Amino acid sequence: MDSTFTEHLSPLFFVDQCRLWWVRYTLVISVSLAPLFSFATPAMDTVGALDSETPMSAGLGSRPSATYFNPALLAWSKEQVSVGFIIIHQDLQLTFHERPREANVDRSIYGAVAIDPESTARGSAVPLPTSDIPNRSLSHESNQQVFLSSGLIKPLIKEKLNFGLNAMVPLHRFELQSPNYIDERAQYFGNQLSFERWSDNLEGLSVSAGLGISMGDQFSLGLSGTMLNRAVASSQVFLSDASYQGLSVISPRVEVYSVISPSASIAWRAPLSSSPTSYQRERRGGLRSIVFVTIHAPEDIEVKGRSDVKIWNYPYAEGESSIQQSFEQTYRVVPLRIRWGALLPLSILGLSERIALFTGGVWSQWSKYRNRSAERALWSDQVEASGGALWRGEISGLSGDLRWRPSPVPEQSGRTSYVDPHQLALNLSAYYTLTSTLRLQLNLQGHYLLPRTDRKSLKSLTPVIDEFPASQDELTGDLISSSLGVQSNNPGYPGYDSQGVVWVGGLSIVWSIP
Repeated sequence: MDSTFTEHLSPLFFVDQCRLWWVRYTLVISVSLAPLFSFATPAMDTVGALDSETPMSAGLGSRPSATYFNPALLAWSKEQVSVGFIIIHQDLQLTFHERPREANVDRSIYGAVAIDPESTARGSAVPLPTSDIPNRSLSHESNQQVFLSSGLIKPLIKEKLNFGLNAMVPLHRFELQSPNYIDERAQYFGNQLSFERWSDNLEGLSVSAGLGISMGDQFSLGLSGTMLNRAVASSQVFLSDASYQGLSVISPRVEVYSVISPSASIAWRAPLSSSPTSYQRERRGGLRSIVFVTIHAPEDIEVKGRSDVKIWNYPYAEGESSIQQSFEQTYRVVPLRIRWGALLPLSILGLSERIALFTGGVWSQWSKYRNRSAERALWSDQVEASGGALWRGEISGLSGDLRWRPSPVPEQSGRTSYVDPHQLALNLSAYYTLTSTLRLQLNLQGHYLLPRTDRKSLKSLTPVIDEFPASQDELTGDLISSSLGVQSNNPGYPGYDSQGVVWVGGLSIVWSIP
């Protein structure tokens, strides 16, 4: 613990604070020991179906990625195996507005007593002197994620029931879970903000398995599940001294288990005409009109921790034998989603049979989103839209796909400081048939995070709190002039600008099994 934090405090308070910090420290130890092999799909939802011609309008391709985006299409897909690589490069920029000097908390906070105890916020946030926390500056974050993508489609009952499997396996780093606070609590842990739906939110393993059930030539149903995990880390601690300067013994226990987040879909495709050329086009992978709807259940990675600290000769409350603290965190949260899409060959309009238009959309219940501290974020539900066109030749094909993803984060004029600009993405695809059974698929994407400015306002419904309320000196009773006005270490005060560019490349080989 920083000695400057306690130089004006009594010895008894010092011991008590040491005990509380030790408890928090043991919680961190417990979590760091947890083998959190996470399964969640923010990366899948972000980059889309990179083994198909329509990644942004995901769910229209008859490839293994349909296992997640539209399992109903598995029923009409050929037996196949795919393998590939995905590279994501994130270039994110966050610029803090200059803080007014009068907003800083000075060192007199250590000996201050609020004049009006009812107006103080110190019960929920004890501020540090601003000079003792890391400086905020231009944040320019560049990082990469590399994945091995793989999948398969296997018939279980010919022309009736197909099994699908799809996975994105991280190669750069198997797992990263980085908690962060979006208000004044961040001053204790680096005093920084991060992009809420980017950065390490795209880390981790994604695995889905599903079934496609054919209901005839025109209708099919699909069911799939995405693996999620839950981790519970508990730690028992014995201290021979309340200031933890003596013997300490730690006994951690970690439990990790998996759950399934289900998805269901229904798909319709246009009937084949009775002409021989129609059947020939179908055998060559020809284009048919498709419409589908998929419902995805919410997903998240949940981590819970608990610590029981026993201190030798400590006066516990009646009926207690230890000091207990607990926490809950959630990572890579994806809410309830309803996804839809449609593909329309121009041949039905009497135009080229090799060209098709397609579109898609997703409604996401972001109003139920929980942040990394497992707190409700008060975001809004949003609808994203995508669309494009494709050309499919005899041995090669091209397509372009555009997507608009509005941010669910309202203007951050108050206490919270979520960073999440609107997003516009473009995908360009090309495939080439190497042999009668091998196909090479290439996808390139650019995600543009539109510039956004968030400014704090004291007129907000939940304004930045005054962490250093009007106070007087604890010993002399004199008014502390630096406590007048609003002083806050909130990392988003008085505002910030955010923007970014994310590049994605995907290369895969699909082997169609004869």
